[in-house]
Amino acid sequence: PVCRARAEDAFPEDFDELRPFIAETLARATEFNGNPIIIVNGDKDIAQESIDFDKRRVWRILVGGTKLSRGFTIEGLTVSYYRRKTRQADTLMQMGRWFGFRRGYKDLVRLFIGRAEPNGSSTLDLYEAFEAIVQDEEAFRNQLREYSVMVDGRPQLTPREIPPLVYQHLPWLRPAAKNKMFNARLVVRRTAASLVIPTGYPKEASEWQYNYGVLLPVMSSADKQVNLIVPEMEGVGRTNFQAYIGLIDHPRFVDAIRRLRWITPDYYAPDIAYLSELDDRLDDWCVIMPQLDERHRYQLPGLGRRSVVKRWLKPPQEKLWGEPTDRKHRPAAARVVDAMSPYGDREIEWFRADRRGAVLVYPMSPSPEDLADPVRDNQIVPAVAWMVPPSVAGPNQRVLQFEARDRAREKAAIVDAQPSEAD
Repeated sequence: PVCRARAEDAFPEDFDELRPFIAETLARATEFNGNPIIIVNGDKDIAQESIDFDKRRVWRILVGGTKLSRGFTIEGLTVSYYRRKTRQADTLMQMGRWFGFRRGYKDLVRLFIGRAEPNGSSTLDLYEAFEAIVQDEEAFRNQLREYSVMVDGRPQLTPREIPPLVYQHLPWLRPAAKNKMFNARLVVRRTAASLVIPTGYPKEASEWQYNYGVLLPVMSSADKQVNLIVPEMEGVGRTNFQAYIGLIDHPRFVDAIRRLRWITPDYYAPDIAYLSELDDRLDDWCVIMPQLDERHRYQLPGLGRRSVVKRWLKPPQEKLWGEPTDRKHRPAAARVVDAMSPYGDREIEWFRADRRGAVLVYPMSPSPEDLADPVRDNQIVPAVAWMVPPSVAGPNQRVLQFEARDRAREKAAIVDAQPSEAD
């Protein structure tokens, strides 16, 4: 089925078309000592026979470790069997030998990859790891396109400043070795018209209670119950959802965000720093608390019956939480700040204003419903996502602002990490 779906020109109609070539194929695969396998662990091993893809055709099974996974291009590669582990994205990307192949035989390409490779007391999903680095690269390319616009005739960032923009979709998969740190530190990221979705909330119940108290004024400001429209999107028909909605003034919202406790003190610091720059450009924030059906609602202190979404710390290291927002709810926030066209929601239109931001709030709980009452067991983890209106971004505003970690070596791209940073 895969061959039929992917074949371009040379797909055989039946097996008889292949029959005349079977003997020649076996002969080519076994022409050296009758052994179709080459062990690729170093130059000496490869020298047992001349492997030069430019000079002759190679019909073999190649088995190897470091050399095969780093910088060894295999012409005509079709089937890959991969189980090699690494926790560094740059190393993993080099091992993707199956990425990139010529036209004419893509219907033959197959990948067998480990989904639960032993790693101490846990396992690593290598398919998920490769998926994550592809997502990281796409996000990185999108950022480069966004920041490629010149400001006052100068670039917004230089190659030395690019590394801090690299995303990390999997917490255990580092972009590079931890004993080195990029010398450029991102201090302000101005994200107008983009939804900022932090997921680095603490793991301790005492911190959850503290954050709940900090965000209670934000959550309680959403005191009007409404039905909001979900516009038609890819894979989603036009529908609606219940929500509580209201307004909170800008100083109180920013104060709450500043006081929140995160996984690290500097978590999302560049985005939070941006909020502090908006004191003279924003008046208030529209707070939206989407509601699920009644079985997901609990009596929350200071709020009444509100929905609690089930989210967990993501394995294997359990440092970051699952994405709290739902894509069906995001258009409401985007429309409040005029980041998308009207779609006929009168409630949202009433709340739309030029000097107003939007925030989505989701009380989360790591406890399965059938095992615990999240309120009784102090298992409420409040999560927020916010969006700044595009109107606050001036035409010549620099989107990113960097500073050097080591000011004495300001032009150095990489410096040694301090022990606390490497950890």
